[in-house]
Amino acid sequence: MFFELIKQISKKKLILLFILIGSFNLFSQDLLTESFGKKLRVGIKRISNNVVYIKSYNGEFNIELENGKIIKKSALRLIRKNKKIYFENKSIDILKIRRSNVVTIIGIGKSEEKYHKYRGDFDFIIYKGKILPINIILAEEYLYSVVPSEIGINFPDEAIKSQIVAARTYLYYGLKNKKYEKFDLLDGTSSQMYLGYERENSKINNLINLTSHEIMVYKDKTINALYYADSGGWTANNEDVWSGGKPIPYLRAVDDKDNCKNSPRSNWSYRISKKRVSKIFGFNINKIKIIDKKNRRVKKVLIYGNKKKIISGNELRRKLGYTNVFSTVLKILDTGSYFIFKGHGSGHGVGMPQWGAYGLAKKGYDYKKILKYYYTGVKIKKIENFDKYVIIKK
Repeated sequence: MFFELIKQISKKKLILLFILIGSFNLFSQDLLTESFGKKLRVGIKRISNNVVYIKSYNGEFNIELENGKIIKKSALRLIRKNKKIYFENKSIDILKIRRSNVVTIIGIGKSEEKYHKYRGDFDFIIYKGKILPINIILAEEYLYSVVPSEIGINFPDEAIKSQIVAARTYLYYGLKNKKYEKFDLLDGTSSQMYLGYERENSKINNLINLTSHEIMVYKDKTINALYYADSGGWTANNEDVWSGGKPIPYLRAVDDKDNCKNSPRSNWSYRISKKRVSKIFGFNINKIKIIDKKNRRVKKVLIYGNKKKIISGNELRRKLGYTNVFSTVLKILDTGSYFIFKGHGSGHGVGMPQWGAYGLAKKGYDYKKILKYYYTGVKIKKIENFDKYVIIKK
């Protein structure tokens, strides 16, 4: 049908059509995101400081004062004194900086030597005794930075799209369960890793636009779309990882087969002395015995020496270090003076493993099939009513 239409268009009109299409592709990134009016307030904790520097990379920004007056600047230094923010001998409770246009990029930093670039607008407040920048940004623009921080740009497109939908769903679920008063979320791993404009990648931005506003729902409710790096061959039920929790129907364990075989943590080992383990736990330890497993994952271990203690596999990881004991798919060897942990995978094991998404994409799965493989019984929905699926508390 498209080619029949092309035949009916004159050569001059055809040239104009392709110019328009090219122009749309060039500017679609901002047009698509601006179409979604709901904005996030992201606390930029990594820049929180007693002195904060601000500059614009393309044009001036507007400072909105409490009396309604607007000052234009291209650079600024903020200083905290007591519970006030000072700039140019003026004091203010909340400093509001707004872009002069939608493509203005603002840099903020703890010194004049290093700035971090961000889209969007900013409020600066005093939070926990320091100046905290709050980035006001559209949800889709937020994902432009989050997704490349969470998954490699060299992953197959369908794996990246599955990460995009999972990250967007995780964001919306978190907003419905908001825990901060003056902002919606932070820029670190307590939410999702958000590093601003510098992390953006044009390929991933385009994939975000292609899947814009798609989330996962279960019985028409936003799900808690947990994800991590590598399953080690099996994903986990939520209640088996976090004891005391109720089973969540869409977070069920699945056989992940060899889907994560390309992961750098597919096989790992960690060696630690018994003396060091004893110091970590606070009593003399001779043995660590696995006493409960499910879906290849260690649920409980018995630690004993001059005392006995039963802890979860998750607690064992936490005590010994998540970057030492990468997952609970493991076995423990005793060499006399040392324990050697040999395992597979990386992360808590609940939901979608990113390397599993990679493996399924290589096998020909599209992103919707990948998501439905790891999140039991979900539907992928393009939302039109933001407030139905996300309620940002004021």
